[in-house]
Amino acid sequence: MLATVGCVVLITKGNLAILTRLKISFGDILMLLAAISFSVYAVVQRIPKGMTHVEYLFLMIFVGLVALLPFYLTDMFLGNSLSDNLTTLSYILYLGIFSSLVAFYLWNRSIGIIGSMQAGVAYYLLPVFVFLIDYIAFRTKLKNLIVSSFLLIFGGVMIIHFTRHEKRTN
Repeated sequence: MLATVGCVVLITKGNLAILTRLKISFGDILMLLAAISFSVYAVVQRIPKGMTHVEYLFLMIFVGLVALLPFYLTDMFLGNSLSDNLTTLSYILYLGIFSSLVAFYLWNRSIGIIGSMQAGVAYYLLPVFVFLIDYIAFRTKLKNLIVSSFLLIFGGVMIIHFTRHEKRTN
């Protein structure tokens, strides 16, 4: 809860009244649903008995491809096709190899090693890493509000990290 408060303080710049003036778009709703579904997946996901991590990875890839096939076929039917240039190919390879294959494998291994509770805590640190990138790239100034938010986030992460949790075996 403490880390969540830190994120909310950071997003609202310390002015909670901003939350009442938010305009929510369809994309925001989709992202919220994606975040909720991923959190449920991360907590309840278990590798079936007798299946290795690599086998499970390929099962998930197959299920994902089957789920995306109707959308791809609809796009093709409507006359949309992938451009066959080097830029498009590099995007597909990056997304397919690093953002999907490698990330999925490492995420599931981390859940297997440290448990879903500890692995999920990493998401609270995203604002910190984004700020560090922003600071390095654009020399963004460190303000008291950012420091306060980060202290709340780190406090929440430390509480979760040092609280004993049962690690589920996959």
